[in-house]
Amino acid sequence: MSKKYKLAQLYFFLLFLGVLYGCFNPFAPKIEQLGEKALVVTPQENPEQVLNNFVYAYTFKDSLVYADLLDSSFRFVYKDPNFEGPEYDLWFRDT
Repeated sequence: MSKKYKLAQLYFFLLFLGVLYGCFNPFAPKIEQLGEKALVVTPQENPEQVLNNFVYAYTFKDSLVYADLLDSSFRFVYKDPNFEGPEYDLWFRDT
């Protein structure tokens, strides 16, 4: 076999491995089972379903699900215990 043919075979083999590896995301969270229930977004008709959606949003870092869980007037207030003063950090729902 010629050197060009072997180089072309190696190139296509590496390309194939790259495409195959591209289908696998090592950083994607795994879908876990919670007892008998899978992690799915529920219609939020009772407190348990709302809490299930919190678990889903936290596990998959899904800000759209978080947005549906929080009221439009939601704000998060945080006081740094190491800071001596009346200043607070404040984040609204859109943040």
